[in-house]
Amino acid sequence: MSNGWPLSNTEVRDLNNHIQNRFQRELVDLLAELKRELAHQGKKFIGLEDLILFLQRKGVGLSPDLIQWATRQRALDWNVPRINGPIPTRRLFEFLESLAQEVPQDNRVSLDDLVRALQAFGETLPRSPVPLIPVDPEWNEWLNELRQVQVIQGRTENLSRLLEHLGLRRLEHPLVGRDEELTKLERLLEDGSVLIVGPSGVGKTFLVRALASRLWRQRKVRVARVAAYRLEAGSGIVGVFERRVEAICQFARKHKVILFIDEFDTVIGTGVAMGRPQSLADYLLQEMDQGLRLIACLTDEGLKQLERHRQAKPLLRRFSLLRLEPVTPQESLRAFINAIGDRPVEAERWGQCSWQKIGPCLRDARDLGLLRESLWKTFQLFLSDRAKLKKLNEDEWMIIDDEDIYILKHEGDGKGQELLAVYWSPISALLKLGKRLLPWLPQPAKGLRWIKLAKQRCEAEGRSLTTATLAEVIAEDLGVPYYVVHAILSNKRPVNPDELRRLLERHVVGQDEALAQVVKGVDVLLSPAVQEQRRKRTPYRPLGVLLFHGPSGVGKTLTAKLLAEHLFGPDSLLLIDMTVHRSLSGYYKLLGNPATGDRGELAVALGRKPCCVILFDEFEKAPELLHIFLPILYEGRIVSELGEEVYFSNALIILATNAEIRTESTPIGFVPMPQPGPSPSASPFMPYLMGRIDYVIPFRPLNDEDLKEIVRRRIESFNKERGRLRYGLTVALTPGAIERLVQIAKERDKASGGSGAREIDRAWEEHVLHQIDVFREQNPGFRGQLIVDFQGGDFLISPAQEV
Repeated sequence: MSNGWPLSNTEVRDLNNHIQNRFQRELVDLLAELKRELAHQGKKFIGLEDLILFLQRKGVGLSPDLIQWATRQRALDWNVPRINGPIPTRRLFEFLESLAQEVPQDNRVSLDDLVRALQAFGETLPRSPVPLIPVDPEWNEWLNELRQVQVIQGRTENLSRLLEHLGLRRLEHPLVGRDEELTKLERLLEDGSVLIVGPSGVGKTFLVRALASRLWRQRKVRVARVAAYRLEAGSGIVGVFERRVEAICQFARKHKVILFIDEFDTVIGTGVAMGRPQSLADYLLQEMDQGLRLIACLTDEGLKQLERHRQAKPLLRRFSLLRLEPVTPQESLRAFINAIGDRPVEAERWGQCSWQKIGPCLRDARDLGLLRESLWKTFQLFLSDRAKLKKLNEDEWMIIDDEDIYILKHEGDGKGQELLAVYWSPISALLKLGKRLLPWLPQPAKGLRWIKLAKQRCEAEGRSLTTATLAEVIAEDLGVPYYVVHAILSNKRPVNPDELRRLLERHVVGQDEALAQVVKGVDVLLSPAVQEQRRKRTPYRPLGVLLFHGPSGVGKTLTAKLLAEHLFGPDSLLLIDMTVHRSLSGYYKLLGNPATGDRGELAVALGRKPCCVILFDEFEKAPELLHIFLPILYEGRIVSELGEEVYFSNALIILATNAEIRTESTPIGFVPMPQPGPSPSASPFMPYLMGRIDYVIPFRPLNDEDLKEIVRRRIESFNKERGRLRYGLTVALTPGAIERLVQIAKERDKASGGSGAREIDRAWEEHVLHQIDVFREQNPGFRGQLIVDFQGGDFLISPAQEV
């Protein structure tokens, strides 16, 4: 079966008909949700591997071989630019078609049918070395009570799929740095239910999985995850939702199963539909009073959202609170080492010295102070008091410091001399890059994700894990150029001032002073020492804030676009026109609409590409929204209307305005009485806003010579690219024609207060390019130079030899 080439329109239409007519509504909704998710990610195809991994995230139990195969397939890049949206691959098409044919015509395909077909497909895959998941026969016997539950008169359902036995799931790596929290969670569960609160990615779910594995192995106590979204799926008939919740809770109380609900803030809304007076929270409240034990997870923001509801107060009183904080950097490094496992790691050589200098300190590792002093004197390698030494074998040691891992090896130089070589482990890059690129996400979650991606690449290519591999993976994951990640690792400036200046001057006309200030400002702001100093005070602060001010059409937007492409690659400019966000609907478009649940432009764009340039164009036109800039420009984060935190720590922010910026000093002594009416020096820029801007850069109005230079550059571009290469033509304009183009542009742009630059291109297209096309049609075989002149009130074009 081929996985790649797209289906025909007829095949897509036939597949949609099969899904709508032969699949149960729950399955149709799941496939629709998968399509929306992949469309949001910009995927071109929906593959069978996407369906498998999607079901895994939804809590459907599938075999390790199937998951491993899907993960490898997902790493393949099927890049077909001409496809606009995600469409099924041929493998998925054939799989769903065969599934629809296997089920009798009088039945619809259910989720259970889909899972069985996937498991059968998994049996055809090559066996993997992944150990088999342990089984729990007693649990399987208990689940028979849920496989035929009468939800309403004459209708039964299999509710066993709503629960997942977490104790049977293999942990990807050992739990590191959470021994105290694990013990405390187990102790709190003896007295009742527990609510775990902590930042997203801090490891709440993994802690629960580790506890579930321990409880099942040691005491045969089961912890089961509740697929809460399925409780409501297809429950439009009154009584179905209530019966599902009742059956699950009775099952848990009867067999002393601890239920686990992730993202617990959703329980308030779950079940509130079709006129039901009670939500899932109300039912849980009753069941907990009868002995049901729960483990629930929440972020701090989710807890705040939950506390706003009236049902939350009595519900939260029944929980013991366990707050989970991020682990220390050393513990994160230990987690990374465990996650890498046996995968070879290629460390970078730091230096070497004679074995006799430091070797005795390593042999007697009790005196770490002497070892630190020796490493500093010999290699200028500074270790903190928290550094720990671990012996790997007779000739190899590992030092784990706050944010770095070093490997010390006893080697020979091939000439009989003993050496001590020091290596810097690429694992350390995970902490440095995570802290710099995603500072709001706690470790080790983000580092473990990058390790997983890097291991897949190394396994596919058969090579060792290196710093370069990690940098490549992280750059692709965040959508930033490799040189940005490399600059962070090497502690270098990500921008070359000379290259940036040449780029800007090549495209922007008449703004030499402004461009020089832009280059200097960006060079200073992105300096590693400057960024480190700024982030000590405000860790999420933007890379920098620039204010471009000047007339319309002088190059402010073009400068921002060129800056974004140079710093972060193509499509790195987020342009927000504040004139369309001044109303309430525009505000919701920017920060999210709580009524519809639509995310805001800022959250979507920064989630997709955190390293970017954000241009707030004509921001003074929306004075009602000026207050949102205060937390953005200094703190680097803002809470959307949906309660989602949006971070700007990797964004360079540019404010652009056509208004004049005035700076006034405060007089000493008595101040004259202000006159009634608007002040002639009134400015939309408040002092507290201006104080958060790093560089204010004026763009001057363009004069006639600047506009003529723009025309000359258009001529040069046409002769180099389009005209000479495609048509065999070059063009030249007489001084009179150039002068007339400038006059036309200025007259057209006069109404908007611009200097004519915006209209130059339109005048060029209308009076030059269009005339060239007319001439070509009339003289199809002509090759050579054309002269454009302005005579008698009109533009004339003719071959050069006839002038």
